Amino acid sequence: MVVDIMEFQVQSQINFFILFFLISSCNHKKKIFINYENELLNIYNRPALYNKNLLNGKVVRFYTNSKDTLSITNYKNGFKNGKMIQKYKNGKLMEERYYIRGKKSGRYIGYYQNGKKKFQKFFFNDEFHGKSLVWNINGELLEKFNYKNGYEHGSQKVWFPNGKIKSNYIVKDNRRYGLLGTKKCVSSASEIPVY
Repeated sequence: MVVDIMEFQVQSQINFFILFFLISSCNHKKKIFINYENELLNIYNRPALYNKNLLNGKVVRFYTNSKDTLSITNYKNGFKNGKMIQKYKNGKLMEERYYIRGKKSGRYIGYYQNGKKKFQKFFFNDEFHGKSLVWNINGELLEKFNYKNGYEHGSQKVWFPNGKIKSNYIVKDNRRYGLLGTKKCVSSASEIPVY
């Protein structure tokens, strides 16, 4: 098994990637650093390739001019697979999500820098599926949605920052019933203009 490490340069906020990928060969391990602009690397298309071979292993991205890890993404047979994490520059966890053969699947959690949860969502086959929760920085619930196959389904609730309910409705057969929390053009029958 060979473990290759590749280094990339990125113009924006990321200085370089380190890409670990596994290739069968002679049971030796060696590290190779490869510039991001290397024409043999194709990480942004599906499937991801290096030298026309499917990518297997980890891609580690670092913050610009730093050795602080920005993200770690796992690849299997050229597709994101397994756990992916992103970190704040101080090393605290920012996001954690999972992939199965390049598609978002399972739990997706985001965190504030203070360590409290920012959101928790679930995916199945690259679509929202299940409960979706969003909190403010103090840990108070702001949104509680439910999804099925990428669409709102069942009970949906949204709260104002002061804790009062903004929206409280149910989605059934792709129709919404209840308090949607949207502005009405006309408030009541008494406000309908008579011509």
